[in-house]
Amino acid sequence: MSNKEKAEALRNPAYRAKVEGIDHPAGQVDEQELKDIAGAGDTNPETTPACVTATITVSAALCPTTKCTSKC
Repeated sequence: MSNKEKAEALRNPAYRAKVEGIDHPAGQVDEQELKDIAGAGDTNPETTPACVTATITVSAALCPTTKCTSKC
């Protein structure tokens, strides 16, 4: 079977029913396996609120439009 025929079988349910050996690909990989493949299976957020607050404060202090909007 050519790659074109395989692609057609995956896209077209009627054609897939005629061809043996090609099942619908949905559900072949479970959600945890997808997370592991994408690299998100074992990650934990490590940003602390203090880090976020400091970043926003520094960003606001350096923003040139902050002074203009604070006077208005």
